[in-house]
Amino acid sequence: LSLIMSASGPLEWPSDLLDFQKDGIQVLVERPSVLLADDMGLGKTVQAAAAMRLLAIRGELERILVVAPAAVLRNWRDELGKWAPELRVLEITGSQAQRAWKWDARVHVKVVRYETLRSDHLRVTNRHGQWDIVCLDEAQRIKNSGSAISGVVRSIQSRRRWALTGTPLENSLEDVRSILSFLQPVRPPMGGVLKSLPIGGTDDGG
Repeated sequence: LSLIMSASGPLEWPSDLLDFQKDGIQVLVERPSVLLADDMGLGKTVQAAAAMRLLAIRGELERILVVAPAAVLRNWRDELGKWAPELRVLEITGSQAQRAWKWDARVHVKVVRYETLRSDHLRVTNRHGQWDIVCLDEAQRIKNSGSAISGVVRSIQSRRRWALTGTPLENSLEDVRSILSFLQPVRPPMGGVLKSLPIGGTDDGG
């Protein structure tokens, strides 16, 4: 991975990756459930896009669902175009009829806002089976475990689950619990002790 991500490696990258970004990409590639919590502006979208590219080249994914606020849908499309040019990307927007054909389109990445996913969740869960990755951007949007959107994202089947957030997680233990319950369902306590969840991260904010 270090060679592939380097400027002298076999892949062309739009700019040099910083060491902590390479660490984040490696975690995303190697682990099925990752909470990437970092300050805003440090490239969480870039790390996710680069990891998607590497996994696609390795033949490990074809169907990716990115859920994000409306304000950053275009940013996701632009960053994927730069950092994962091999992947076909489609925004799920428009009227109900327009969204219907977009959901059925054969592309690698579908980018949808939280509110649209909540409206279209029956189509997504009933017709589209298991995704290779479900990636939540600004994952603090599911901090309320009892909200409709939290229930929707937890119900979607996927082989990999990523949550990206630049918002501090110290506000409430329940907020963190809700995000972790998306990444990996909590098993019943054994002997009264809840086992820790193996969620990935890096020392540099990953």
